[in-house]
Amino acid sequence: MTIEAGKPILGICLGAQLIAAALGAKVSSMPHKEIGWFPVATTDDGAGHPILNGINYAMDVLHWHGDRFEIPAGALHLMSSRACDNQAFVYDNHVLGLQFHLEMDEPAIQEITSACGHELIESATVQSAATLLKRAADLNTRRVLFQLLDTWQVA
Repeated sequence: MTIEAGKPILGICLGAQLIAAALGAKVSSMPHKEIGWFPVATTDDGAGHPILNGINYAMDVLHWHGDRFEIPAGALHLMSSRACDNQAFVYDNHVLGLQFHLEMDEPAIQEITSACGHELIESATVQSAATLLKRAADLNTRRVLFQLLDTWQVA
């Protein structure tokens, strides 16, 4: 298995859920979907972890999920949000799980809102397609992803 081999693994959203499940953690449905640009906050463990060095500890990121993972045994809980307590974890410093999407840019968000717009039933935890697109133009989370990956390589 790649995890035991010590290979770097990054799981985003479903990928993080699959990694968590492979490590024995529970993955389950949330009472409400979390879709939109909402802040994540760094946990106490995350605040001191070198992988988050230079990262804004309370930044808005794109969420598009209705499931959540438990933090796997032996992993450090790095980030949370108001709607979903488990947003990021690191396991053995080479496995990183992110529930949120730093990789999404404006064209990708246009595509996902076109394909999955039926999920955008506005609520306290779901934003409209217009809001998603407007915020994508304002925020550059891919820059944060590249910074995170560069830091991870030296951590």
